[in-house]
Amino acid sequence: MWRFHPCVTWVNSCVISNGSIETCGRAGAPPKRETNAKFTLIVQVWTGNKANRRTPGCQSSPAAATRILNSVLRALAELDHIKDMVKKHWLFVLGRPNGQRANLTAEELTNLDFGGLNLQSIVAPTANFTKSSFAGTDLSFADLFGANLESADCTGAVFHKADLRGARLHGAKLASANLEGADLRAGSYNPFAREGAGRTDLSGATMNSAVFKNASLDRVFMVGSTCLRADFQGASMAEADLSDVDLSGANLSHAKLKGAVLAGADLGGANFKGTSLTGADLRGALLERADFSEADVRDVAFDAPKRPPRGDLSKKIVRHKMWVGSQGSHGERAVLANADLSHRDLAGADLSAADLSGALLNSARLTGCKLTMCNLSRTDLTRANLMNADMRGINLTGAAMSRANLRKADLGTVSGRDSKGRETGKTWRADLSDADLSRANLSDASLFGAKLERANMVQTNLMRADMRGAVIDQANMRGAIVLGALTGQMPDRKTASKSR
Repeated sequence: MWRFHPCVTWVNSCVISNGSIETCGRAGAPPKRETNAKFTLIVQVWTGNKANRRTPGCQSSPAAATRILNSVLRALAELDHIKDMVKKHWLFVLGRPNGQRANLTAEELTNLDFGGLNLQSIVAPTANFTKSSFAGTDLSFADLFGANLESADCTGAVFHKADLRGARLHGAKLASANLEGADLRAGSYNPFAREGAGRTDLSGATMNSAVFKNASLDRVFMVGSTCLRADFQGASMAEADLSDVDLSGANLSHAKLKGAVLAGADLGGANFKGTSLTGADLRGALLERADFSEADVRDVAFDAPKRPPRGDLSKKIVRHKMWVGSQGSHGERAVLANADLSHRDLAGADLSAADLSGALLNSARLTGCKLTMCNLSRTDLTRANLMNADMRGINLTGAAMSRANLRKADLGTVSGRDSKGRETGKTWRADLSDADLSRANLSDASLFGAKLERANMVQTNLMRADMRGAVIDQANMRGAIVLGALTGQMPDRKTASKSR
C-alpha cells in the first residue's frame, strides 16, 4: 500500500484500528492492538536520520514525513472501503438485505487481520494477502485463483472447495486447516505462460493435521513442507513435487500420486493403503512403518535394498571404533578410500576421523552416524541419508551430494582437545567447498561456521538451518529455500553452545 524510504529512522509507530490512529508512548514501543478489532493495520511513522543525510539520494526532511503521513491517511480510507465490502459480504452470506458479494480482485491486502471472519464465496483472484492472518477464517468456496498468501497465517482456516489454482502459499501456516475438496492445481491468467508456470506453491508451508480430503493437488509444489498427521485421503496429486516433505503419520490412503516425486520425503508411519503410486519417485525416502498394502506401486523408483556391513568392512568398523575410543592406542583407523559402499546400511556407525575420500556412498544409509573430522572429499553421496549425523569438522570438498538428506545433521565446528579432554583452543570448520548440494535437504541442519565457497546449492532446502558464520563466497544458491534460516556473524563459542 505504501513503501518506506530505506534511509530513514523509526521514531514512533501507531495502530490504525476501526478508523482511528493510536500512537505509542515512546519511540520503538510496540503498539497496542484492540483484541476484537478487525483489519488491524500496523503503521510505522518515520523521520529523517541525520547520519543518513550524506547518503546519495536520501531525503530526510519534514516534507518526507508529511508525505508518509498522507499515505497513512490514504490507507485509512482504503481500510474503511475494505471493511465496508466485508460487512456487506457478511450480509450476503447470511442472505440478508443490502448484502453484496465482496470482490477483492487484485487488491493489495498485505499484513491485515482477517482472523475469524466468514468469507465464504469471496471473490479475490490474484489478490495479495502476504503476511495477512486468516486464523480460523471460513473461506469455503472462495475464489483465490492466483492469490498470493505467502507467509500468511491460515491456522485453522477452512478452504472447503475453494479455488486455489496457481496460489502462492510459500511459507504459509496451514496447521489444522481444512482444505477438503479444494482445487490447488496449476493455474495462470497468462495464456502464453511457460510450461510449469502457475503451479500452486506450498513449499516450506506448515500443514500439520491439515485436511486435504479429495483435494485437487495435481502438479503442486510442496518441497520442504511439514505435513505431520495431515489427511490427504482420496486427494489427486499427480506429478506433484513432494521432495523432502515431512509426511510422518500422514493419511494418503486412496490418493492418486501417479508420477509424483517424493524423493527424500519422511514417510514414517504414513498410510498409503490403496494409493496409486504408478511411476512415482521414492528414492531416498524414509519408509519406516509406512503401510503400502493394496497400493499400486508399478514402475515406482525405490532405493535398492541396503546392504549391511559384512566381512572385512564390519571388522574395519569395529577396529576403528576401538581406535577412536582409545585415542589411537588400540584398534586401527578405517581407511576406505575409493571403496564401493553404495546402498550400504551404516546407520549409527562411528567413523570419526576415518578416511573415506573418493568412496561411493550413493544411496547409503548413514543416519545418526558419527562422522566428526572424517575425510569424505570427492565422495559420491548422491541421495544418501545422513539425517541426524554428527559431521562437525568434516571434509566434504568436492563431494557429490545432490538430493542427499541431511535434515538435522550437524555440520558445525569442532574444538580440539588434548589427551585429558581439555580444549586446546583450536577449532575445525566443516568444509563443503566446491560440493554439489543441489536439491539436498539441509532443513534444521547446523552449518555453523561451515565453508561453502563455490558450492552448488541450487534449490537446496535450508529451512531453519543455522548458517551463522558460514562462508558462502561464490556459492550458487539460485532457488534455495532459506525460510527461517539463521544468518549473520559467527558468535563467540559460549554463545554458540548456548544457542545449540
